[in-house]
Amino acid sequence: MCQDRVLLLNFGTQFKDHAVATCQTEVSADGFDVIRLRNACISVTIMPELGGKIYQITDLRTGRDWLWKNPYIALRQPSPGLDYEKELDTGGWDEVLFSVKPCRLKLPGNRSMSIGDHGLVVDKAWHEIETGIHDSGAAVCELLVEGQSPDFKFQRRIILHADQPRFDIEYTLSNTGSSSWPWLWCVHPLLAIKKGMYIDLPQGQKIRSVHEGITGSVTDQVWPNVAMPNGETHDLAKVFDHTNGPGVFNQKLYVQSTKRVCLSTADTTESFSISYDPESLPWLGLWINNNAWSGCGSEPYLNLGLEPTTTPYDSLADAVEFDDADVLEPGESKKWRLAVSLDNKVNTNA
Repeated sequence: MCQDRVLLLNFGTQFKDHAVATCQTEVSADGFDVIRLRNACISVTIMPELGGKIYQITDLRTGRDWLWKNPYIALRQPSPGLDYEKELDTGGWDEVLFSVKPCRLKLPGNRSMSIGDHGLVVDKAWHEIETGIHDSGAAVCELLVEGQSPDFKFQRRIILHADQPRFDIEYTLSNTGSSSWPWLWCVHPLLAIKKGMYIDLPQGQKIRSVHEGITGSVTDQVWPNVAMPNGETHDLAKVFDHTNGPGVFNQKLYVQSTKRVCLSTADTTESFSISYDPESLPWLGLWINNNAWSGCGSEPYLNLGLEPTTTPYDSLADAVEFDDADVLEPGESKKWRLAVSLDNKVNTNA
């Protein structure tokens, strides 16, 4: 538990004798609005104008910001039509709604959906619904983004606990139109990798690959060992033991959900974990980029995406084709949630 006796809130109120969090709004050096939620253990930085991006998740006990930043792409105001990989892939935590890969779907009634790279909410400014401190001492930030064709409303509520190294995220997706539509969602945090970091998942979970590179099907590949076309076998849990040389590669794959995924430092003293309900999010997407890929023509990136998701497909068109996409009816809403924890075995108090 984090201990903190007195913190000054941005609106000037003091809470004494119990732990509290803070919520502050400011302007970044780049000129963008920033919302910071903070307790004695964690600082969470949110940029509503930039597709609702969570830009930093920092463990204040060690100073580690767990989110990767792209040194080759500057932050910029998003707008429809921008190239995600070349102009918007700045790092941090994005929300991918409707499709990861660009696609076009034909719908009943001579309707269609056209979805850009990484979906329909990364290239929009989000709007603030609520920011502040609850009676419990928790800091809250709730944002909203809306779209047309399809007509939707997407809300995300972040709750930073007052006295724990943890925050919860609650999501609501609503169909505000007069026609049903299919959808998928995944969270898209890119984590900053250091050599020797370890991906902690239960052994034996089924794996499905969506890019070329891993052989086999969902039934004969299991976590963590996978066979490559060249005959080599990789232990994906320890893929970052080697971050240069012949062992580097990039791969997108899906692992059957197990309620929790964790990334640990090489010495196991620090970890970043995401917990979620496998009934709502039955698959975990893994984007493993071990110094092998860049979308902007730069040197390859070293990062990892831990991405609980509704379906094991990058393309909504593929998910629909294989009957693995949820459908939301007019006036219907869908809710789900997840939790993020930062564990620290060395320094447990701020």
